[in-house]
Amino acid sequence: MGIVLDRVAVPPLIDKLKSFTSRAVVPEEVPESFSSKLIFTIVLIDQLTKGYVNQNSDLLIKTVNIFPFLNFVFVTNTGVSFGLLSGLDITLYLGIISIIISIFLFRWLINSKDLVEAFGISLIIAGAIGNGIDRIIDGYVIDFIDIYYKSFHWPSFNIADSSITLGVVTYFYRNLTLKAK
Repeated sequence: MGIVLDRVAVPPLIDKLKSFTSRAVVPEEVPESFSSKLIFTIVLIDQLTKGYVNQNSDLLIKTVNIFPFLNFVFVTNTGVSFGLLSGLDITLYLGIISIIISIFLFRWLINSKDLVEAFGISLIIAGAIGNGIDRIIDGYVIDFIDIYYKSFHWPSFNIADSSITLGVVTYFYRNLTLKAK
């Protein structure tokens, strides 16, 4: 049955994790407040961090070393992921596309009955909105996180990019594990 603490049965951690992945499909809809609070929080953190970086760009142009594998830098990105297509004047269109994609993802989110799937979709929406706002208002996205190993630097990114990446990984992991069952 598990470990008993003060007359309350507590299943071992591994059993709890197994049961979480097998019962993440909830019988009713995912609470709207869950997704809306998550999206709002991530967009807020994304916008605040980019605003802070923008206000302190003079300090970050020279690169601020945080850990032996992490720098903070100041990069403006007018292209798509990793600066691709940055030579083209399409930033406003990319911002509008981000918002349109977010609207379609909202519809998908509303129909989701799976908490983990809803979490992943919410992360993707938050990242798309965060970068979409920047593209429409500023004409570029501020990237400031620089992860590296020795002389290899991954292209700089921001909180919104991290949110999109984590959301896509979560969504695909969840759907691949459901199909495997």
